Amino acid sequence: GGMAPRGAGRPSQGSPGVLFLDVDGVLHPLTGVGRFHPGCMAQLQRIVEATGVDIVLSSSWRQSAATTRIVNEELARYGLAACVGATPAFGLGSRSSEILAWLDGPGRGGVARWV
Repeated sequence: GGMAPRGAGRPSQGSPGVLFLDVDGVLHPLTGVGRFHPGCMAQLQRIVEATGVDIVLSSSWRQSAATTRIVNEELARYGLAACVGATPAFGLGSRSSEILAWLDGPGRGGVARWV
């Protein structure tokens, strides 16, 4: 199964919130071809399990089906659900605008908490 098209996606019914996930420099080395860092993935797992949030991909990794699939496969390795969606891509330096655009999307009025 794949992820919803870029910008699409809806949090699960009753989700307590949404975590907008970056990848490079957060879960994966910023430069080079390294792997996802196990310690960082374990912390993400702890946060998601403790809070019940849904994950929305806000990283450049959302811009291709191949890299989105890699992120979702890595999440699955840690027992986490695939991303429920991805923010739209407006260009460099517009992460906050992309997140706000996703939150303003159809069917997302119920998202009260996000980080």
